[in-house]
Amino acid sequence: MSRSTPIFALGLVFVFAGLAFVAFTLRKAAAAPGAPAPRKSDQRALAVEQKNAVKLRIAGGVIAAFGAALVLIS
Repeated sequence: MSRSTPIFALGLVFVFAGLAFVAFTLRKAAAAPGAPAPRKSDQRALAVEQKNAVKLRIAGGVIAAFGAALVLIS
């Protein structure tokens, strides 16, 4: 086993973890057909969820970039 193999493997793990975070934020909650109009509290909760999804997407990108850097230096 060469010295760079563990760094390469760790980089791949970080890349896949970052991509998983980004993929997790892309899923959408489907509204049931014929559902009543959302209340104000539901709209506020949805706005908070969207802000958190943006933060998680940024974090996933940073983690994936760190993993890519590890892969490149290995």
